[in-house]
Amino acid sequence: MDFIKEIIDESKSYGKLDEGIVSQFLRDKDYSQGNFRFIGLKNGKIVFSVPDQNFAKWYEDPETTIREAKQNNQDPKSKLTVSKREIAIIISQKYGVTFCDYYRQYFMFLKKGVDTFAEAHPKYLSLTTDIRIMGLANLDELFNDLCKFYE
Repeated sequence: MDFIKEIIDESKSYGKLDEGIVSQFLRDKDYSQGNFRFIGLKNGKIVFSVPDQNFAKWYEDPETTIREAKQNNQDPKSKLTVSKREIAIIISQKYGVTFCDYYRQYFMFLKKGVDTFAEAHPKYLSLTTDIRIMGLANLDELFNDLCKFYE
């Protein structure tokens, strides 16, 4: 069984219980894969801890980005490093989704239409529990692709 699907199925088996309580039950089962450990459910997403990251390997200097945007009277946009942007483009093309990144939260997310189904942040990784949004047969493949952000 797929690692992610197993977590989703197990979380649904608790019915309408609060996500915090279900998260505790699932943490007791110690779901992990490599350096990624299940830490909880939040707003319909599965949240994982990630290996320690260096923000400088994710984003170019955010202060310069903000300053330049203000000088040009524009909204600031984050600037993923070239290596992270390349990974995001490959993943978004593979799954037919859009990727967006925001300088204030320091994360990149994938969207299908208006639905966000994955967030990659230097401190966490999250995936939606709504399989219909993802429409994917192999959730582990998506998880493994997203893990490339943390190498």
